[in-house]
Amino acid sequence: MSQFQAFASSPLLRSFTPDEVAEIYATGRPVRLGRGKTLFRRGDDGDSMYVILSGRIQLIFPTDIQPKVLSPGDFLGELALVSPDHVRTATAVGLDEGELQVFDQQAFETLLETKPRLLVSLLKWISSYLLSSEQRLTHGLEERNRELEQTLTHLQRTRAERDRQQVLALTDELTGLLNRRSMDAELVRLTESERTPGTVLALLLVDLDDFKWINDTFGHPCGDAVLRAVAGILRSSVRPEDLPCRIGGDEFAVVFPSVRPDLARSRAEEICRRVADGPFEVRGVAKKIQVSASLGGAFFEPDEPLAELFARADRALYESKSLGKNRLTWFAEKEPGPA
Repeated sequence: MSQFQAFASSPLLRSFTPDEVAEIYATGRPVRLGRGKTLFRRGDDGDSMYVILSGRIQLIFPTDIQPKVLSPGDFLGELALVSPDHVRTATAVGLDEGELQVFDQQAFETLLETKPRLLVSLLKWISSYLLSSEQRLTHGLEERNRELEQTLTHLQRTRAERDRQQVLALTDELTGLLNRRSMDAELVRLTESERTPGTVLALLLVDLDDFKWINDTFGHPCGDAVLRAVAGILRSSVRPEDLPCRIGGDEFAVVFPSVRPDLARSRAEEICRRVADGPFEVRGVAKKIQVSASLGGAFFEPDEPLAELFARADRALYESKSLGKNRLTWFAEKEPGPA
């Protein structure tokens, strides 16, 4: 492929005629970039755009963004043509010996004097491309932030050096909540930790009512969608320090590490209400899915075995089921006292 063919193949020029491509090409000038050489650095002032004619270039972003490799036909630095105060947001390094066609402010002025309409079309395309790129980046960052929020919160409660595989072993694959193994480990730690005066450790069990009917009627993919929706309700109904968990099937739990009893009760009531407030819309299912949950809670008593805490919460859950479901019951053998 010739250098001009590589230039003409650039996505930057798809909407232009061959004659217009040749005119744009003629206003630029070729520059060579050696292997391992830096074209520009992050933070440099930018006044030029480049189209790769041969070789490859790697763009190195801040540490939380993966590097990007560009090949012949790709372009970079386009923001410099539409923003006079542009500062480079990445470092560009040659991966091979290569050649670029550079368009600087002089090329910009040449097009402005000789082909103003062509320049306007080029700038409109660049602006549209930048807007589309910004929208993709914004969407990607929002998705990334949502995914990282729960993981980062959990990592703050555990050891910072725990690697990714260890984290995945402690989370539920379907919902992203902590799994039973992780919850048990956290409970052991929390029962041994000091709590703020006037607060207690609370355990809430959440069991969806008649969930088997949803799987049997609409299929397991629909059931999985409902489970993910309920997991979202748990996340958004509790504090950042609380631990929403999926402990198996349609059974969930929330651990409140250091909470006032009245706040634990109000958060549990909110979960019960929000689950029943549905119905849930599930892709591919014409009918909205109505679901409810029965909840049982208990407050940790100093020095009691964790098995007893679970047993008391489970008895409260059983009472909710026996009273007609879709309700919350707290085990009330005795009112919890301060830690």
